[in-house]
Amino acid sequence: MPGLLLALGTFVFGEASRLGLLSVVSVIATLNPVVTVLLAYLLLRERLAGAQRIGAAAALGGVALLAAG
Repeated sequence: MPGLLLALGTFVFGEASRLGLLSVVSVIATLNPVVTVLLAYLLLRERLAGAQRIGAAAALGGVALLAAG
């Protein structure tokens, strides 16, 4: 399963790079740690420290600003 997800992620990154702005696509692709923290919070009920909340919000806010142009 991890190999399939990796292949799918690589394909989607390639298509997004071809169709969209590479500057936005590459930043979104580096959000893996934020997704991991979010899934741990939602699925495993992990607690988030204040710094983790601020970091995730800043990363997502930065992506929104980049996508908006």
